[in-house]
Amino acid sequence: MQWKHKTPPAPVKFRVQPSAGKVIATVFWDCHGILLVEYMAHKSTVTADVYVNTLKSLRDAIKEKRRGLLSRGVMLLHDNAPVHKAKKPQAAIAECGFQEMNHPPYSPDLAPCDYFLCEKHLWGRRFSSDTDIQADVTMWLEGQDSGFYPAGMSLLLAKWNKCIELNGGYVEK
Repeated sequence: MQWKHKTPPAPVKFRVQPSAGKVIATVFWDCHGILLVEYMAHKSTVTADVYVNTLKSLRDAIKEKRRGLLSRGVMLLHDNAPVHKAKKPQAAIAECGFQEMNHPPYSPDLAPCDYFLCEKHLWGRRFSSDTDIQADVTMWLEGQDSGFYPAGMSLLLAKWNKCIELNGGYVEK
């Protein structure tokens, strides 16, 4: 409720500028840099079939960017989302020759992209379109110096060791 005079001026309403919508990115990286970045189509969702195609794209990207790595073995770390654990993606992981690292259930603190990539880069920023966000994120990921990705792997190792010390307990910092 609001106090009003008999003939008050209409309340001022601020115009809200539309911002870009939610953009879902799938990022695969190793200690040498980015292997694959895929952006989901607007208003689509990750399904088992979509993830299988992403895994095949990852295999192709590894063949192109890291010759010989597939024959030495690729360790794949992703969380325990149902789409990652479904039958089709599990068959695709085996078909691609990847080994899957065990990820403790309910441990978002051990997902590298959640704590390392783009964490602070996008805070408080507004974009006019989805393509602007995609271009900015891709440019930022590719523009990191040579020590950025090895530092992320070291951070992951430290978090895993802390998780082991805590017998699988939650690792905050």
